[in-house]
Amino acid sequence: MTCRCLVWPVASMADLATGSPRFAAFTVEAPPSLLPAKKYCDVTGLEAKYTDPKSTLRFHNPEVYEVIKTFQPAVIQAYLGLRGQGVVLR
Repeated sequence: MTCRCLVWPVASMADLATGSPRFAAFTVEAPPSLLPAKKYCDVTGLEAKYTDPKSTLRFHNPEVYEVIKTFQPAVIQAYLGLRGQGVVLR
């Protein structure tokens, strides 16, 4: 397990007047989240409720799905590539 140490400046009116800020250091340790990762719409960036079975693009609502159905394969691959799931076609 890695430990990330953070240093936060703590400024008060006295610190601002003297020009010498004090620092408080602490560590942040947390276990991984038990909640599933949220999935976002590939087109709008809103939370995705649906996935297109043909292209595997995620979308927020039926209006976005109508737009996704008009996409050419190259556009679909570009969106999947942005998500990191693109397939390299040769």
